[in-house]
Amino acid sequence: MAQSSKDKLKKYAQPLKDKLEALGCPYTEGVDESWVIDLLFKPGEHRIRLLQWLFSKQVSIELDLQFTSFDSSLENLLDPECVSVDSRMDSRIQRLLYVASSLGLCSKDDADLIRGCGSISKQLAFIEQLLDIVYIKDRSEDPQVRCMSSPGVISKGTSVKEQFYSDCHFMDSLAAQEKLELPEISKLQEAVDEIGKDLARQEEILAQLRQHMLSHVGTVRSSHKTLSLYLSEKAKSLANKMEMCTDDSTLLKDLNEYITILEDTLVRAELSYSKSTTNSIILNIVKLD
Repeated sequence: MAQSSKDKLKKYAQPLKDKLEALGCPYTEGVDESWVIDLLFKPGEHRIRLLQWLFSKQVSIELDLQFTSFDSSLENLLDPECVSVDSRMDSRIQRLLYVASSLGLCSKDDADLIRGCGSISKQLAFIEQLLDIVYIKDRSEDPQVRCMSSPGVISKGTSVKEQFYSDCHFMDSLAAQEKLELPEISKLQEAVDEIGKDLARQEEILAQLRQHMLSHVGTVRSSHKTLSLYLSEKAKSLANKMEMCTDDSTLLKDLNEYITILEDTLVRAELSYSKSTTNSIILNIVKLD
């Protein structure tokens, strides 16, 4: 196997080794991760023996199509008559391929996958699925695990009735972890009253905002009238000065100053409508007097 392929499989080596050791695999005792990679993904006698051991490791599977119960030994798993006589493959490869294809792990003609000659990704998926099948079956046969079996998993030694009671007990234990009682009517009424009070406060705030808006409009109108009246009087005063003044330079200076203050007043009046701002504008105009 190429070094680059080994590097890619290195992160999968330890989890696969742990699962094989949990199954009691005799081929992984005292070996390192690189040996596990070669054992699982390198073609050879060791790989064939490992697959034989996995398929015969307490496997008891009923095929959906043939409804055939398989024994725990590999020899009893296969019917020699089902193997093609014309095939040139090793008989063990034939048997392993037949079992693997029956389990849906590969196609019936995928002998390279059994030999270990397929792509790394395909081999990895094959090995992981096979280990999962064997591991789940092995754990379901453990008496200590069976009493704490996962809901819905029916092993050969567990009847449907026993599994039903086990699942019911599991659901009851889940329900006991949460408080599922209906709340008291008094607490519900308290929550309703609190929501009602909060809604009333929000309505009061809304009414205050509306009132503030109406009063604000009145202030703007009043300030506008005051400002218009004052500017009108100021314009008349300026006109009288123009008639009485004989110095054109002084008149022009007063006129320019008035125009500047008037422009500033109009700009500020557009930016703010508050009464205090309007009063400050009027005070600025008074400086001409």
